[in-house]
Amino acid sequence: MVSLKQEKKTSQEVFGNYIHCYKFNEAVSDRVVLDLNYEARSVDQYVSDPVKLDEYFELKTQGLNEAAKTELKKKWVNLQKVFSTKDRLENIVQDIVLDMAKLPRLRNGKGNAMLVAESIYNACRYFELFLKTELKDKVAVITSYEPNIADLKDCGSDESEESYQYRIYCKMLQNFFNEKDEKKALNQIKEFEEKVKERFINEPNRMKLLIVVDKLLTGFDAPSLTYLYMDKKMQDHGLFQAVCRVNRLDSEDKDFGCIIDYSDLFDSLQEAHSDYTNKAFENYEREDIQGLISDKAQKIKKRLEETRGQLKTLCEGVKEPKDEEDYIAYFCGSDLEKSAQKRRLFYQLVGAFLRMFVELNNLERPIHSKEEMQPIKQEAEFYRHLQKVIGLSSGDSVDLKSYNEDMRRILDAYIKTTDSEVLFQIEDQGLCEVLAQMDINDFNKELSQAFKNESSMAESIANNTRKRIIEKEASDPKYYGELSSLLNDLILQFREKKLTYLEYLQQIQDLAKKVIHKEDRNYPKKINTKALKTLYDNLDGNEALALETDACIRGNKKGDWVGHHQKEKNLKIALRKIINDEVLLENVFNLAKHIKEYH
Repeated sequence: MVSLKQEKKTSQEVFGNYIHCYKFNEAVSDRVVLDLNYEARSVDQYVSDPVKLDEYFELKTQGLNEAAKTELKKKWVNLQKVFSTKDRLENIVQDIVLDMAKLPRLRNGKGNAMLVAESIYNACRYFELFLKTELKDKVAVITSYEPNIADLKDCGSDESEESYQYRIYCKMLQNFFNEKDEKKALNQIKEFEEKVKERFINEPNRMKLLIVVDKLLTGFDAPSLTYLYMDKKMQDHGLFQAVCRVNRLDSEDKDFGCIIDYSDLFDSLQEAHSDYTNKAFENYEREDIQGLISDKAQKIKKRLEETRGQLKTLCEGVKEPKDEEDYIAYFCGSDLEKSAQKRRLFYQLVGAFLRMFVELNNLERPIHSKEEMQPIKQEAEFYRHLQKVIGLSSGDSVDLKSYNEDMRRILDAYIKTTDSEVLFQIEDQGLCEVLAQMDINDFNKELSQAFKNESSMAESIANNTRKRIIEKEASDPKYYGELSSLLNDLILQFREKKLTYLEYLQQIQDLAKKVIHKEDRNYPKKINTKALKTLYDNLDGNEALALETDACIRGNKKGDWVGHHQKEKNLKIALRKIINDEVLLENVFNLAKHIKEYH
């Protein structure tokens, strides 16, 4: 019989020129799949030596600030109390629990992980160990095992593997379904697997870890799956299928699929490699899987340098001396809409750079000294600050709320932040809204934490106020047009130093209040609804025409008329009977489309 290795052929040799062989590195380049990061870990060396265990904790927490390290230390001490026998599996469980608390995708709940065990028995052992940790309600086992009462064998004082597996499965199913009846719980194993898979895919924060042996290693697609922990010897096709579970595209913060190898599948602990595809994939043609598994550290370093360079290129247009206000002017300008695409690219690049900075800090075998990391950390702090300032200045921070929360959680462990509750409130609501409701001295004090000078603060408040005016203008062009002119005058006076910063702040606060809470003026008695007031203002105070227009709209509009071609046409025909001027007719018609009372 001829072995697989002897029969090894490339895709082209097998199929000729009739098909195109889509190689892994091409798929990564085309963004069809994500690149894979590989990291070999050895927990065996830390098993029995307390000193080594302390070294291990230091290794896991290098790069963290003291507050984050203290928080992780509490988890570590608790784990040491729970796991005292120093069994190898216990150490892997501890390792994964610390990862869940530290690694960005696992920590923020957007990503989850899969642990591949050597056997069903080991999978059950892992599950029982995780029940002692904070992952107890967020972990499950899916294997080919089907519990059978016959597995309960009387082996005296020693429990057989079959009996143990049966007992663990009973416990898992009863806990999951909150079912006291053992038999009923065991009859739901198919339903259990479907519910667990669905939760793993759609609610990664509720199902953070799946323990498997052979099942789900082929054909199971979960974009949230980011980390694959390997504690099983595998090779060739089986291994290829397994590692490809983690390279599915997901949200922007999933940069790689990550393989954590406890079984040293590639002999990487004995010799250094930049590309690991030789060993465990020896029956594949090298050109087909080039770059499939390669060194994590080098990929992170490369990606960090790429985003670093792209950020530098993007910011080349910022005028010297490149102070804070120069960046605000470049990314916000006088027209927020025109510069929106440039800001979006900036946010994406800063996000990618900061994630790579965190990944660099998480490497258990550092490639940079503390001295070499210092300038990278300073850049991370600079770009994070700049991102926050530009987000606040443009008003984008409201739209970026969930993104900012994720980034804050990720970076808290590495970069010290001093954001106050007010700044969080500004990110939630916007500068204009908070200014309109807050004491001016308190507002100024809080805002100075985020911005470096008064010019930056002044421009940022103006940008936010202008954005809100533009958003509301269609609902009352006359009212908000007047506010827009007042805002332009205010900005000009401040820039020409005719107003001090505090005088400017006082006047723009009055303006912000009028933007957020539309000022109620004195109207004729019959002009008594918001719709009538808006018409009255935009018809130059013509009371009779405002009343006639309002009655015409209410009498002729049909349900869901906005956006319906024929219904809009009919209403416009009715309005034309009382408004002869076509320009005025068009203005009034567009105004009516934005007045909620007429919907």
